[in-house]
Amino acid sequence: MAEDAVDEAIKTFNLDPKHIALPDISGAGLPGFTTNGTCVTRFTPVLGSHGYSTQLPSQLTQVYGIDADIAHHLATNYGDRAWSVLSNAPGSIARLAPSFPFIEAEIRHGVRSEAACTAADVISRRTRLAFLDVDAALKALPRIIDVMAEELNWSESRREQEWTQTVHFLRTMGLEEARLAVTREEVLSCDAKAHRTKRDGAAAFTNGVKVGGGRELEAPAL
Repeated sequence: MAEDAVDEAIKTFNLDPKHIALPDISGAGLPGFTTNGTCVTRFTPVLGSHGYSTQLPSQLTQVYGIDADIAHHLATNYGDRAWSVLSNAPGSIARLAPSFPFIEAEIRHGVRSEAACTAADVISRRTRLAFLDVDAALKALPRIIDVMAEELNWSESRREQEWTQTVHFLRTMGLEEARLAVTREEVLSCDAKAHRTKRDGAAAFTNGVKVGGGRELEAPAL
């Protein structure tokens, strides 16, 4: 896509790519290189590619005992940096949302290694959760703020500021305007209520099949 965009710009504006000598800016003492007007994107290794292989997800699962979907997500999004994501936060493998593979360790990695400094940044650009499911993002927000507060030593007023600003940001992701005043306590309370409902519903299936109206179908005799 980047190559197509540059090629189109060259064609549209009659640009003339030139040979330009560029110095190394990596700090690793690598030799500089000279541009020649051709695209090198497809041949340039990206960060995390050095130790990547198709076996990486299974290796992560074997070492850290994480679910297969989480391992696949980490391997395909971080490459060999997935090892750092997990090793630098070994107790942070809890999911941010039950139906998605994003985990708490990614928040800590985002803060420590990617300069993430707001909850809106983490919930959208680092994990993309806000783009995928705004309701799940709202439910995950209390924990995201808690983890970032631990990492960045946020005060209570900063926590409240992050909550307000991030909820309003979620409006741009599709959150209903009527929910912009929702509080952290209300989100946590609804989540706890949903958990109790699910638990109680599961218990109702013990001796039969629950149906609408509070009635139960007897389990058929065998």
